[in-house]
Amino acid sequence: MAGKKKVKPFYEEAAEKILERKGQSYKEWKNNKISERKMAVLQGTDKEWESKVTEEECYKLMAKNIQQ
Repeated sequence: MAGKKKVKPFYEEAAEKILERKGQSYKEWKNNKISERKMAVLQGTDKEWESKVTEEECYKLMAKNIQQ
């Protein structure tokens, strides 16, 4: 049985085309961006990520503890 072909989201295709025109590799660009974000998280300088995680965890806590 043949595997399903993965369809890339439009934003990945757009970024890939933009970077291609600039002579850059999408894969390399993506890996650099992910590494930068991970380092910011580990260093405690990514406040946006911290805020999103805190919000998500608060919602999970509330959902678990709702009295019916």
